[in-house]
Amino acid sequence: MNPDQIAAVAERVLRPRLGPLGLDRVAVAVGRDHDGDPAIFVHVHYGRGSAVPSGQMLSDAHGALHEALQAEGEERFPYLDHRFSNDEEFDEAEAEVDQAGDARP
Repeated sequence: MNPDQIAAVAERVLRPRLGPLGLDRVAVAVGRDHDGDPAIFVHVHYGRGSAVPSGQMLSDAHGALHEALQAEGEERFPYLDHRFSNDEEFDEAEAEVDQAGDARP
């Protein structure tokens, strides 16, 4: 799947789960994870004033996204990066994009 197709699946799966909590938009980058395996990096952007969702909600959303992508034939693992407009970061590290366009955690 290309990034636009992945983003469409992510939007379809994540919007009902995280939209009520302030989800604004999703963005997708593809690259390699810390082990060098092909991976998908889904950046979930929240609106100003959104609170960090509970761990259970995040886990459920991640599992649903992974299952939906697998159902579409996608084999790469999706990593979620939750970003808040008030600069409150949920993840420990931001993904960096190298000059080749690969996102790396």
